[in-house]
Amino acid sequence: MTRTAMPSYSSRLPMRSHFDAQVDFFSELARAGIDALRRLSELNVQLARQLNDDALHAARAMVSCSYPFQLPVVAASESAPFIEHLRSYQQQLAAVLSGAQVELARSAGSRLPGISRAAAATLGGMARRDAGTAHSLARPAGDSAVSAARPPHETNHTPE
Repeated sequence: MTRTAMPSYSSRLPMRSHFDAQVDFFSELARAGIDALRRLSELNVQLARQLNDDALHAARAMVSCSYPFQLPVVAASESAPFIEHLRSYQQQLAAVLSGAQVELARSAGSRLPGISRAAAATLGGMARRDAGTAHSLARPAGDSAVSAARPPHETNHTPE
């Protein structure tokens, strides 16, 4: 007994073009998302380094303070760079996120028309194929269109 392979969707041209369009769309979105995550990670690493440096500098300044009542003043003065780095991070974070939103919208906007065309072509090809299959089916001889349209319980049968 030989087994025949079922036809795959990738070998059918309308399905393949629709599948390729979807793969391109999701690949572009994934690329844009990964790029945004890369920029966000770089920004987070930069902030971590800056805050680490600020903390070390503040600790050194507080340890070198000879008068204990001067500690609050030194701590307050050393917090200024920390606050400035957080403000800068917030601005850069907003820029990265808005840039990612623009890139994702651009990617989606450029790919969606192609996906719509591929979907329409796929549906059109399937409709033509189904119409051709339905048309090629032959009715058994002797059946009229009227009796074929009637439900089985409404046909004229005489009991024996």
